[in-house]
Amino acid sequence: MEQRLHPHLTNRKDEVKRAEREYLPVLVEELERDLQEHPNYADIHNRLGLVRHFVGDFGAARAAFLRALTINKNYVDCICNMAYTILEAEGPASALSWSGTHTSRLSNWRLTRTHARMLAQAGLWRNAADVLDSISSPRLAVRIDAVLCRLVADPADTRALTILEKILGESKAYRQLLKRYRLTSPPLDSKRVANILRHNPNIHLVYVDMAKVAANRDDMNAARVLFSAATRISPDSPFAEHALGNIFMSRGQRSRAKKHFLRAIQFDPLFVNAHLNLAYICVSQGKDDEALKWFQEAVKAAPSFPDVRYQLANHLIQMGRYDEAIPHLKKALSLNPNYSFARFALATALFHLGRYAECLRIYKEIKPGSLDMVEIHAQKAACLLLLGDAISAMAECAYLLPGEDERATMLFYLAQALKKMGDKRRATKLLRLVSRRFPQTRAALKSKRILRKKD
Repeated sequence: MEQRLHPHLTNRKDEVKRAEREYLPVLVEELERDLQEHPNYADIHNRLGLVRHFVGDFGAARAAFLRALTINKNYVDCICNMAYTILEAEGPASALSWSGTHTSRLSNWRLTRTHARMLAQAGLWRNAADVLDSISSPRLAVRIDAVLCRLVADPADTRALTILEKILGESKAYRQLLKRYRLTSPPLDSKRVANILRHNPNIHLVYVDMAKVAANRDDMNAARVLFSAATRISPDSPFAEHALGNIFMSRGQRSRAKKHFLRAIQFDPLFVNAHLNLAYICVSQGKDDEALKWFQEAVKAAPSFPDVRYQLANHLIQMGRYDEAIPHLKKALSLNPNYSFARFALATALFHLGRYAECLRIYKEIKPGSLDMVEIHAQKAACLLLLGDAISAMAECAYLLPGEDERATMLFYLAQALKKMGDKRRATKLLRLVSRRFPQTRAALKSKRILRKKD
């Protein structure tokens, strides 16, 4: 189905259309391939639903959004996207019913904004303005929606007029957007306002995804056109800025990447990935103290994300600030008890603080195969040696040998040494370990033979 060009883009129709024709089919192909590999990823279903809406296939869009919501019923952006699809397919009454049902169930500013927009589509302008004014989000887009609804409901509202004038003076992008719709001064045409509020702001993410596809194919001209299309629809999109920053970072253009990550944070102070990427840039430049600041900001933005806690703690470990890392690692493990990397980092911090017995207890909780075990065995060997247990340290060192035959052989002869030293209990324990862990080796056959004689 032929997609309809977003009204914000009509004066750039030809170049945007050319980029769409080339990269939209590629994007669809990539999303469908991703779904074959990850059929239970709600985000992929949601992104494909946006593409289906983008081209006007509202039935397929609805089906994709429903699949995403089956996987995650509280997926707020998907709920919002579904409201706009229902609006196009069935009209304002059905869309308003959908958004109202979920607004009463979930508290989220994006969902509340979507519900207000559906109220506006139903002609309930004052109600829409009241709902928008109740949102505490600092996003300029929400303020614009509110003032437009207020001025349609009451063209003489002096407070709304003052806010509109302030917005026009502060934001060039939104000033241009409102000029295109001839909405810079009252009386405002309610049909034009309804038209600007009818379009799903998340549609700009389709342009962002197409731009990433173009950039991955080194077509930066098309990528720039598509990113520009995205920002004309949503001038304060942190997603577009972050995606553009990632492209520049992958190309080694760190200063340009940094500018876009900072803009993403300006648009959304809680955009955690932008904080993390700024930290990574600082680390790559050797600016550890500045990196620490960005890792700390990331934790403030997402305190319940275990990976963000781990990233901060890992950086503190690299700086030698082990005591400070431990609380963050314990918090990460309380959020996700199966987080092996956080457990290993905690053991590393304890090791450097000389708390060897605690370090060994941590390692007992790490499942074999969940991490690169070489460093773990080496660190365990060091702990055991420092605790005065040279034999156990040697046993751990056996795991550093390259193949199973070598490891099994070393452990077998270590068991023989223990037997000659009179420590038959530990010798037997080692022989059982060899026969269990390395059953196909010659050392395992010898161990089993000795154990049978002993029995």
